Amino acid sequence: MKFSRRSAAIAGLLTVTVVRTLPGGGNDVPLEGSFWIEPQSGRVIRTLVKTIGTPDPGSLMYVVSNQTLMWVDVKFAPGEIPGLWVPETMTEWARAENRAEVTGTATYSRFRRFEVNTSETFQPPPDR
Repeated sequence: MKFSRRSAAIAGLLTVTVVRTLPGGGNDVPLEGSFWIEPQSGRVIRTLVKTIGTPDPGSLMYVVSNQTLMWVDVKFAPGEIPGLWVPETMTEWARAENRAEVTGTATYSRFRRFEVNTSETFQPPPDR
Protein backbone atom coordinates (compact mmCIF):
# COMPACT_ATOMS: atom_id res chain seq x y z
CA MET A 1 0.00 0.00 0.00
CA LYS A 2 1.38 3.40 -0.95
CA PHE A 3 0.46 6.67 0.75
CA SER A 4 0.86 10.14 -0.67
CA ARG A 5 -0.14 13.49 0.81
CA ARG A 6 -2.77 15.54 -1.04
CA SER A 7 -4.39 18.72 0.34
CA ALA A 8 -5.74 18.24 3.86
CA ALA A 9 -6.19 14.50 3.51
CA ILE A 10 -3.97 11.51 2.96
CA ALA A 11 -4.73 9.54 -0.17
CA GLY A 12 -4.01 5.85 0.15
CA LEU A 13 -3.60 3.89 -3.05
CA LEU A 14 -4.03 0.17 -3.40
CA THR A 15 -4.29 -2.32 -6.23
CA VAL A 16 -6.39 -5.47 -5.93
CA THR A 17 -7.71 -8.14 -8.28
CA VAL A 18 -11.31 -9.26 -8.02
CA VAL A 19 -11.53 -12.94 -8.88
CA ARG A 20 -14.59 -14.47 -10.53
CA THR A 21 -16.98 -11.56 -10.45
CA LEU A 22 -19.92 -13.72 -11.56
CA PRO A 23 -20.83 -17.17 -10.25
CA GLY A 24 -20.07 -19.87 -12.76
CA GLY A 25 -17.08 -18.29 -14.42
CA GLY A 26 -15.84 -15.17 -16.08
CA ASN A 27 -12.53 -13.40 -16.30
CA ASP A 28 -10.65 -11.81 -13.45
CA VAL A 29 -11.22 -8.06 -13.31
CA PRO A 30 -8.17 -6.03 -12.23
CA LEU A 31 -9.22 -3.05 -10.11
CA GLU A 32 -7.42 -0.21 -8.45
CA GLY A 33 -8.74 1.91 -5.65
CA SER A 34 -8.01 5.08 -3.74
CA PHE A 35 -9.26 6.38 -0.45
CA TRP A 36 -8.96 9.76 1.18
CA ILE A 37 -8.52 9.80 4.95
CA GLU A 38 -8.63 12.79 7.29
CA PRO A 39 -5.28 12.59 9.10
CA GLN A 40 -6.44 13.93 12.48
CA SER A 41 -9.43 11.61 12.92
CA GLY A 42 -8.81 8.72 10.54
CA ARG A 43 -12.22 9.30 8.95
CA VAL A 44 -12.74 8.10 5.40
CA ILE A 45 -13.78 11.12 3.29
CA ARG A 46 -13.94 9.50 -0.15
CA THR A 47 -13.36 6.17 -1.88
CA LEU A 48 -12.80 5.45 -5.56
CA VAL A 49 -12.66 2.01 -7.18
CA LYS A 50 -12.10 1.60 -10.91
CA THR A 51 -10.96 -0.89 -13.49
CA ILE A 52 -7.30 -0.45 -14.35
CA GLY A 53 -6.99 1.85 -17.35
CA THR A 54 -10.10 3.90 -16.52
CA PRO A 55 -9.53 7.67 -16.19
CA ASP A 56 -10.44 9.33 -12.90
CA PRO A 57 -13.88 10.95 -12.57
CA GLY A 58 -13.86 14.44 -14.03
CA SER A 59 -11.24 13.52 -16.61
CA LEU A 60 -13.27 11.19 -18.79
CA MET A 61 -11.57 11.99 -22.03
CA TYR A 62 -12.11 9.51 -24.83
CA VAL A 63 -10.15 6.36 -24.10
CA VAL A 64 -9.68 3.63 -26.68
CA SER A 65 -10.03 0.30 -24.92
CA ASN A 66 -11.09 -3.25 -25.75
CA GLN A 67 -12.29 -3.77 -22.19
CA THR A 68 -15.15 -2.53 -20.10
CA LEU A 69 -14.18 0.59 -18.16
CA MET A 70 -15.88 1.59 -14.90
CA TRP A 71 -15.52 3.57 -11.69
CA VAL A 72 -17.50 3.96 -8.47
CA ASP A 73 -16.88 7.14 -6.44
CA VAL A 74 -18.32 7.45 -2.90
CA LYS A 75 -18.14 10.70 -0.92
CA PHE A 76 -18.76 10.78 2.83
CA ALA A 77 -20.04 13.62 5.03
CA PRO A 78 -20.92 14.17 8.69
CA GLY A 79 -24.27 12.60 9.53
CA GLU A 80 -26.95 13.88 11.86
CA ILE A 81 -25.51 11.76 14.66
CA PRO A 82 -22.44 13.58 16.07
CA GLY A 83 -19.16 11.90 15.18
CA LEU A 84 -20.66 9.57 12.57
CA TRP A 85 -19.67 10.06 8.92
CA VAL A 86 -21.94 8.41 6.38
CA PRO A 87 -22.04 8.00 2.59
CA GLU A 88 -23.46 11.16 1.04
CA THR A 89 -23.28 10.30 -2.68
CA MET A 90 -22.21 7.38 -4.81
CA THR A 91 -21.57 8.07 -8.48
CA GLU A 92 -20.99 5.30 -11.01
CA TRP A 93 -19.84 5.32 -14.62
CA ALA A 94 -19.28 2.42 -16.97
CA ARG A 95 -18.55 1.98 -20.66
CA ALA A 96 -18.87 -1.43 -22.26
CA GLU A 97 -16.66 -2.80 -25.00
CA ASN A 98 -19.35 -1.77 -27.53
CA ARG A 99 -19.09 1.87 -26.27
CA ALA A 100 -22.51 1.84 -24.55
CA GLU A 101 -22.31 4.04 -21.42
CA VAL A 102 -24.18 3.90 -18.13
CA THR A 103 -24.05 6.53 -15.38
CA GLY A 104 -25.84 6.79 -12.08
CA THR A 105 -25.84 8.78 -8.87
CA ALA A 106 -27.28 7.71 -5.53
CA THR A 107 -27.85 10.26 -2.76
CA TYR A 108 -28.18 9.04 0.82
CA SER A 109 -30.01 10.72 3.69
CA ARG A 110 -32.01 10.13 6.88
CA PHE A 111 -29.54 7.78 8.52
CA ARG A 112 -30.70 6.49 11.87
CA ARG A 113 -29.00 4.59 14.64
CA PHE A 114 -30.71 1.51 16.01
CA GLU A 115 -29.99 -0.33 19.22
CA VAL A 116 -30.49 -4.01 19.75
CA ASN A 117 -30.27 -5.79 23.08
CA THR A 118 -29.72 -9.53 23.22
CA SER A 119 -29.04 -12.08 25.90
CA GLU A 120 -27.82 -15.64 25.86
CA THR A 121 -27.90 -18.55 28.23
CA PHE A 122 -25.86 -21.67 27.90
CA GLN A 123 -26.80 -25.06 29.20
CA PRO A 124 -24.30 -27.87 28.80
CA PRO A 125 -25.63 -31.06 27.25
CA PRO A 126 -26.73 -33.71 29.72
CA ASP A 127 -24.09 -36.24 30.79
CA ARG A 128 -24.26 -39.56 29.02
